[in-house]
Amino acid sequence: MKIAFVFNLMVALLRFSFINAQIDDQSILLPDFKKNGEVPFEKVYLHLDRPYYSAGEDIWIKAYLVNAVTNELSDSSNNLNVELFSPGSKIIKRLILRLDNGVGAGDFHLGDSIASGNYVIRAYTNWMRNFGDIFFFKQEIVVENQLEIKSIIQPDHQENNENVDVQFFPEGGPLIENVYTLLGFKAVNSSGYGCNVKGHVFSSPGDTVTSFSSSHLGMGGFFFLPKKGLKYYAAGYAGNGIPFKVELPAVSETGYSIKVSEINKDYFRVTIKTNQETLDKCPLNEMVIVGTSHNSLCITAKAKVRAIDNPVILSKKEFPEGVALITLMDTTGKKYCERAYYVHPKKNYQITIIPDHEAYAPRQKVTLQISVRDTSDNPVAANLSISVVDGNQIKSFEKKSDISSYLLLESEIRGYIEQPSFYFDTTISGRYQALDNLLITQGWRNFIWNNLPDTVNKFNYPIEEGITVSGR
Repeated sequence: MKIAFVFNLMVALLRFSFINAQIDDQSILLPDFKKNGEVPFEKVYLHLDRPYYSAGEDIWIKAYLVNAVTNELSDSSNNLNVELFSPGSKIIKRLILRLDNGVGAGDFHLGDSIASGNYVIRAYTNWMRNFGDIFFFKQEIVVENQLEIKSIIQPDHQENNENVDVQFFPEGGPLIENVYTLLGFKAVNSSGYGCNVKGHVFSSPGDTVTSFSSSHLGMGGFFFLPKKGLKYYAAGYAGNGIPFKVELPAVSETGYSIKVSEINKDYFRVTIKTNQETLDKCPLNEMVIVGTSHNSLCITAKAKVRAIDNPVILSKKEFPEGVALITLMDTTGKKYCERAYYVHPKKNYQITIIPDHEAYAPRQKVTLQISVRDTSDNPVAANLSISVVDGNQIKSFEKKSDISSYLLLESEIRGYIEQPSFYFDTTISGRYQALDNLLITQGWRNFIWNNLPDTVNKFNYPIEEGITVSGR
């Protein structure tokens, strides 16, 4: 029998430091970050043994509770609420998992009479309830109450004759006259799944400006130089042959935008872009670049805007791995634009799995040798969970969520992310560019930490260090 080992790994991530940058007076930055500076934020991830089940089986769960800022295992809460929702959105099972140093395990038993359908498992601590459901973990599973499982295999999302919605997002701010800008785009069908598109950009007089085509799940980007006094639109066809025509965002006469680009594994470049009209109105304007992650201040830098392109080099070591937000503001604290940017890991941990046999008979004992090491080949302390499933049964569930994609991406960007683990598959050469396209489009002004409720308010739900009982 062919089997597939599905691993989840949790290793301690390095904490990042708060630095004093080139700004003499950082009081202009405090209102946005002070309110969350001392507030503990939590995230939880559930590793389930597989994505589909039959009636009468058990759903085996291992839970990881982490500090939402550092992604280190957290011992703040000891109780984890786990709920199973029916296809009708009713809670049909509920349990409380005991967490020890951020780790816990448990299971749900599915009765023999449970109906077939798509179910949802939700997990949260009592403390998370203070922030709405923004940090709640949710995962869909499929339950089948028949002998065969063919009906639960989810088909690939093929392009069909549905209409296509194409949206365009200028990188790091607005489109500005005579400013060379990266314009990201994302195309989805009526079901909300990415679909391939290609087309051209036209000016209002009807001249062809440039062409474009998507590269992954309907997303892509192209550079574009908007001219003074002109409007633009895009027209083309989706992969299913359905035409589309969309107006591009309006072009501003003056303003600022930012471009973020990779330099190497240690540094990246932030370029403040503007036009001559803006420079004439605000000569030698002083601006501030603010880098944050998880709503915590990581780095600040001053820049004199003296030209149409003003590059600033920033160090990645001040950021944790994950989605960072680069914001441009002036010295009074007024924000002009922002850009979501992914800071890739500084260390890669290698997991080695050596089974005692290449093939196994039913009910035969399996012995594995598991090793976790860093890039220097030193052993690393790790907390792991493993599930064993029939590899032929999970083809349609490839590139779904895993612990890396959930903690580092899905829980940071609002909205549905299709094939999230694609962006963390080291065998895919173009995953970094695809991830940047995702952040330029879906991450545009949609950063999850911008949507937090005001945490200055009184907390209604305390951190649970044990079982709390109330009522009659």
